[in-house]
Amino acid sequence: MPNDLGGGASRSTDPAAGTSTATDVSLREYVTALIQAERKLTDVRLNAIEAAVSTAFSESQKAITKAEIATEKRFEGVNEFRLTLSDQAAQFVTRDTLAATAEKLQAGIDRNHTDQEQFARRLETMSGETQGSRITKASLYSALGLGIGAISVIVVIVTYISNH
Repeated sequence: MPNDLGGGASRSTDPAAGTSTATDVSLREYVTALIQAERKLTDVRLNAIEAAVSTAFSESQKAITKAEIATEKRFEGVNEFRLTLSDQAAQFVTRDTLAATAEKLQAGIDRNHTDQEQFARRLETMSGETQGSRITKASLYSALGLGIGAISVIVVIVTYISNH
């Protein structure tokens, strides 16, 4: 026998009594309540996920900023090192300059050797002249001595002959 008072799904029905008016809930209300509860749970989960994503994004932004700062400092150090190398390289002698300087030095060394050889020849000539001059003087002195000796002998002989 159908009951006009109740109807619909019930959480608890008393089949012996045949009525469920006190606990009757319509199927629509029951499903709506389940959907609302699921929505609330989904909203809570979604808010938690959004908070976690927001926190992770914020932390990743901080990490990116720190990495950028570290990279900038590293590149500043690298740029300083490059600048130092450039300054140092600018002060180095080039091969062409070094070769030209070596050629000039070799020319100076060759000129000094030539001058030294000429000086040695002059010194030998002067030494030879001095020695030749000494020999000539000795010869002159010897000839003069012989001449004086010969004159002395002649004078002695003439004196001896004239006295006798």
